[in-house]
Amino acid sequence: MIGCTTVENVRTETVIPNTVAPILTSFSTPNLTPTPKSCPPINPELIYKLPDSPSNTIELQSILDFLNTGGDPQSLKPYFEIVIKDLNNDSYPEILAFQPNKTYDQFYFFACFNGEFKEQFGHYDTVGTEYIEIMSVDDLNKNGFPEVVVKEIGNFGLFPSGAVFIFEWNGKEFIHLIKGDHFVDRQLDYADLSYLGDINLHDIDDDGIPELVWTGGIPPSYSGDHWSQYPSRVETHIYKWNGTYYSALPITYDVPEFRFQAVQDGDRFMQAGEYDKALLTYQSVISNDELEWWTDSRWINILDQKNIMTCAERGTPCPPLTPDKNERPILGAYSMYRIVLVYLVRNQPDEAKMAYDELITTFSSDNSVDAIVQLAIIFWKEFQTSGSLGSACSKAVDHIIHYPEILEIVSGSKYSFQDIDYLSKPEEICPFK
Repeated sequence: MIGCTTVENVRTETVIPNTVAPILTSFSTPNLTPTPKSCPPINPELIYKLPDSPSNTIELQSILDFLNTGGDPQSLKPYFEIVIKDLNNDSYPEILAFQPNKTYDQFYFFACFNGEFKEQFGHYDTVGTEYIEIMSVDDLNKNGFPEVVVKEIGNFGLFPSGAVFIFEWNGKEFIHLIKGDHFVDRQLDYADLSYLGDINLHDIDDDGIPELVWTGGIPPSYSGDHWSQYPSRVETHIYKWNGTYYSALPITYDVPEFRFQAVQDGDRFMQAGEYDKALLTYQSVISNDELEWWTDSRWINILDQKNIMTCAERGTPCPPLTPDKNERPILGAYSMYRIVLVYLVRNQPDEAKMAYDELITTFSSDNSVDAIVQLAIIFWKEFQTSGSLGSACSKAVDHIIHYPEILEIVSGSKYSFQDIDYLSKPEEICPFK
């Protein structure tokens, strides 16, 4: 029998804010695996040699031929990093082989069934991979089978990006365990890393099962792309075990610097059902004097200062670096309107009525926020008539689409580089169906 070696877990001890409440996890335990038919016995005289100028296909076939004629997986070590471990409890170990820091990187995963080694998953390395690391081979989700966590990174334009895969035996076959972002018409079975800053496995909610946590999502400050997309913020992505998959939780962002960012944080908290956080965030939009103003003119001046798309190149003088006096009252009125929505969705009609009355009393005399006041009135009247959040939202959105200047302020920019673009998705103003 092949001897087993292990790999130490790589866990960066970065303190992550406790953004996820503990969840009572229901565990899905795979069936026990039957003992396989006899796999090729080891022939110690066989020595593996990497093919000359190999392609991935030729290299893969050379490894399969070697293993299926009795080659010792340990003989692959001059060319590959090797992990040998029983991943499906069949008393016969699987083989992980990968090439870190090579001109072309490839991760191979071999398992023996019915007397023959076969590759699992095929070639699924990300385009441009330059670095591969096995972050963990351990039973993270406590169901009796180890999960393999693989990180593949490439420096695309000097900005590290890539993917993380997690796979495990489900009683019949090895499957991917991540349910990630949607891409075109499919859901990714890996965590898509862009502008990676940090990544680790960390139990942030103290339920005994570590989450996959990575931060990044924006170009570094020395890059022109950073300022072209400014003020985008560092993102925190969390993948949590839900009993079946590691599922992506809503993205969280660094502490807001600008008032419109706090508005968008509140909207995201509300969409995620984190109503207490939403209420606190909306209140900060209204009362926090430390939140900065933002306009397109500020962005244009920053680009000019960073010598990126200067005003001279635009052929016009830089606009005055002054705040829009209407921005704060518009964002304040919008936040009060969203507080009304939070109380209604929480089935707190009395609190909703108090917030609605406060909005009308506070903002009705300010012509700059009349579109928001009318938005709230239209929503409130329809909800009182129909009792339907969906119907009230439909009428509210029909109203606000005629005020792109309001949608632009809530978006933070008409150039659509910010977290939520209400100009292209006005339904985000009132998201209930």
